[in-house]
Amino acid sequence: MTTRTTPAAGPVALATVLVLAAAGALAHDSKHAVPAAEHATHGGEHGMHDGHAKPRGEHGTHDEHAKHGGEHGTHDEHAKHGAQAAAGKEMVETRIELRDRTLVDQDGRELSFVRDAVGDRIVVMDFVFTSCTNVCPILSAVMRQVQDSLGERAGNDVRLLSLTVDPIRDTPQRLKAYAAKHRAGPGWTWLTGPKTEVEDVLNGLGAYSVNFEDHPPMVVVGDPRSGRWYRFFGFPSPKRIVAQVEKLEAARKAPGS
Repeated sequence: MTTRTTPAAGPVALATVLVLAAAGALAHDSKHAVPAAEHATHGGEHGMHDGHAKPRGEHGTHDEHAKHGGEHGTHDEHAKHGAQAAAGKEMVETRIELRDRTLVDQDGRELSFVRDAVGDRIVVMDFVFTSCTNVCPILSAVMRQVQDSLGERAGNDVRLLSLTVDPIRDTPQRLKAYAAKHRAGPGWTWLTGPKTEVEDVLNGLGAYSVNFEDHPPMVVVGDPRSGRWYRFFGFPSPKRIVAQVEKLEAARKAPGS
């Protein structure tokens, strides 16, 4: 793979900053943090895969977005996410649409996305693809620390979901191997399925990209019962994610909720 040279203020520089910030956050958040050598490897590879760091508003041309707008959201939606990330907002409250499509988990079981995968629990979701060598492993490391912090609540009180953005290549078998690599427990579900179904779900979640390699790093946390959803950009601190989960849990227990 050939490394592409870009201006210092361009996507590669932003990706490098995000990776270094992620490395620092993970190293201080938990004794399970990704080893420093692994982060160094990720950082060196960002030049090869700098598309991940592009704000959503930069994904392709306006004509491409116009072509796919009817099926996969509008150019304005991508630009909004890009502007929020560029403004340094780690988390924003957001609107999403849960689209009930039939997907397949890492064990090959068909699941209704809304009824079976999301259910009635607090949800933490990220978006990855198994052939990614830099951004996705860091997101998965963040999710693993969230899983470890939640303990027995993971899978019971809180659903952990990882959705592939490359359903053509990411078969259940590949997802299962990738999940094992990141020490995913039984409360962490990995989802793939027919391309049209997966893309429809991703579009409803605001996580679809015309080129899946350009998908922005993000984690979505929310409560399907209350309809409150929050989007974390880049590589959020696992502690921040767990804190948001606990706020949503507390809101459920509040009088009158």
